[in-house]
Amino acid sequence: MFQYFPSCNFTRMHPQASKWIIQYLRKQPDVKIQGCCNKTKYVVEDQAITVCQTCRGYIEGQGYKSISLWEYIDSHEDFPLPDYSGLEVSIQDCWRDKDHPEVQRAIRNILTKMNIKYHEVYSPYCANFHMESFDPALQAKIDALEDTHFDHIPKDVFTSLMDEVVSRHQGYMILTYCNRCTMGFNLVNANAKHLLQMIYEGNQK
Repeated sequence: MFQYFPSCNFTRMHPQASKWIIQYLRKQPDVKIQGCCNKTKYVVEDQAITVCQTCRGYIEGQGYKSISLWEYIDSHEDFPLPDYSGLEVSIQDCWRDKDHPEVQRAIRNILTKMNIKYHEVYSPYCANFHMESFDPALQAKIDALEDTHFDHIPKDVFTSLMDEVVSRHQGYMILTYCNRCTMGFNLVNANAKHLLQMIYEGNQK
């Protein structure tokens, strides 16, 4: 059996998309829907499905197995993926997935199935979890910060960093699959969208 953890942050940011995927997974005979990752009693024999890197880290930190929602979707040929007719996007790989090629591979497989052309960008970033600039002067300012939470970063540092991160994507719509990455782009009104939100919106047409 699988246990799906909807992610408090994703549900708060994208309530309709979260409700949609829960309704789909609830119909699957091998999936149970759970709540908050740190308030759940785990079944050792089950495997968690996560849509959030923080949830994955917490669950695996408790000694349990997990796969990403993207791997689950990619392994089901009958999953209702919409056709985006050659839309071009730039992928923002979450820094926290740098050691998870299986996640990155599933993301790209899903985009291909959705008829989305994607552009690769090297962008070591995960909002306030990891900020990395290619500008040594800006990186020195980031390294000097005691707290990199959104609310505590000096505005000039945050703006300069996000201008750089957004510019790496060369004007394409930025495809994210991390809540924190998405939050960072939203704060500067960048043209970014979470993959599950895109899947949901495409299914509403």
